[in-house]
Amino acid sequence: MKKYWTVIDVFLNDVTHLWHFLGGVAVFFFVFISSAATGSPIWGAGVNSTVATFATMFSLEVKDKQYGNKIDWADILAGMIFPIVFWIVLAILSIVALLSF
Repeated sequence: MKKYWTVIDVFLNDVTHLWHFLGGVAVFFFVFISSAATGSPIWGAGVNSTVATFATMFSLEVKDKQYGNKIDWADILAGMIFPIVFWIVLAILSIVALLSF
């Protein structure tokens, strides 16, 4: 288990990965809250938030490409960590709820 935390720690120690991760969390959180506040179910708010987070992360990389850099897929992945974890947790909770009946 310690091996996985070491990989995550090394990955997030890169400053740009950390900022993309925090930005992904912020975008996901605010879009999720605004979607849920307008009456969307959790699944709908999750889809809206995931799409918005990916679009934001990808647009940041396109902006970087316009300034002469390459598209860094690791930055996009760093921003998408929170949505991926959200979907895994939601899937586990859904399976547990289905099995409890």
